[in-house]
Amino acid sequence: MKLKFNSIFAVLALSSFASVVAAQNAAVVPPMGAVEKAPVEQTKAEKAEATSEKSNVEKAGALPQEKINAITSNIEKSFGVKVLEVNATPYTGLYEVLTNETIVYTDADSSFILAGHLFDTKTTDNLTQQRVKEQSAKAFAKLPVGEAVKRVKGKGTRKLVTFEDPNCRYCKALYKELEQMDDVTIYTFLVPILAKDSVTKVRDIMCSSNPALAWHEWVEKGQKPAPQSKANCEEPNPKTLDLARSVDVRGVPVILFPNGERRNGFVRLSEIEEIISQK
Repeated sequence: MKLKFNSIFAVLALSSFASVVAAQNAAVVPPMGAVEKAPVEQTKAEKAEATSEKSNVEKAGALPQEKINAITSNIEKSFGVKVLEVNATPYTGLYEVLTNETIVYTDADSSFILAGHLFDTKTTDNLTQQRVKEQSAKAFAKLPVGEAVKRVKGKGTRKLVTFEDPNCRYCKALYKELEQMDDVTIYTFLVPILAKDSVTKVRDIMCSSNPALAWHEWVEKGQKPAPQSKANCEEPNPKTLDLARSVDVRGVPVILFPNGERRNGFVRLSEIEEIISQK
């Protein structure tokens, strides 16, 4: 049986992970001949050597392509995921594997898989969380927002993406919170996951002449969208469901932020404003 990882987006929402604590104590050794040069020249030499040493440390452990291919093949076959990148970490013998679902760690022979958070003991930085946010921010920029319900408040400079179901009561509560925002563009992907008639409602909203208005009328007034014929509209549900799976939407609402942050469930306006203002 193949094990499955959690989504790259979902890692930020998990409350706990196994932690890996590591430290790097690499020493920079000046060149032997540096002491024979004038002080100014010695300083330059030491700086150049330090830069060179630092570069070597950063590149230490870089794998040949055949090793990367072997790690990729092993992990994809064992866990049923798509490996996107294999990168050296600052720690000897430990490699980061970025998949389409999450980040894990392994050795050069992929003899083990470590799924958890990697902390640096010198800085106490959560390196895994930093990488997840970086990848989430990149993924946010690639979302097909042209296929979403678009709502512009004020100038619409700030951006948000939500995943919602027409039959979700918490989504309706979130809608009211977002209505109070200014200078924001909200892209809502409607995903039919809660009830049988969600499929019909999503199609009727998205195939209407004005999806944003149809969505507003349903959420605010409970007015059902006019029935739409399948013959006159490309079925929106399969694409949206595939997109939702790719960002690990398992419930609604879900809010994605451009900075890589994510919130699952209903969120108050004050918290949304705080998160969206962060870099």
